[in-house]
Amino acid sequence: MSPKSAEWLKVEKYLQSKGITFQMYEHPPIFTVAEGKKYKINAPGLGCKSLFLKGIKETKYILYTLPGEKRANLRRLAEEVGEKRLTFAKPAELKQLLRVTPGSVSPFSILNDRQKKVILVIDREVTQAKEINVHPNDNQASLVLTQEMFRRFLSTLDHQYRLF
Repeated sequence: MSPKSAEWLKVEKYLQSKGITFQMYEHPPIFTVAEGKKYKINAPGLGCKSLFLKGIKETKYILYTLPGEKRANLRRLAEEVGEKRLTFAKPAELKQLLRVTPGSVSPFSILNDRQKKVILVIDREVTQAKEINVHPNDNQASLVLTQEMFRRFLSTLDHQYRLF
């Protein structure tokens, strides 16, 4: 496997500093849920995806984590965050605000939002799963966290988040 990226190492260091345990599964780069199935990654738990979205006026940015197989209801999410409509943010905005590239977005990306411009939204199904798996801001690995550890991560954030 490839060496760990700086972003991956940063996520691991953060989790370890907060006493958050996880299992790590390395794999070829995965950009979509479908690719993950193709590689038959045997990571346990609910596979999650994260979408980086923005409002029409581009004043609100949303990092939305949901089950990998679930279709995002962007209309309802827009209403939830007080927007008329949401669209996908551009890769340049993703890089600028969250310091990651497409395919590597995860709830851990919120750690890079130094300007506090991004609203973290977690789908309720994610918070009901016994275990979840997400990228460590690098799509060459998946980290599996128990629900207790994921909730601990959320509680350590110096950032607001919402359940949806």
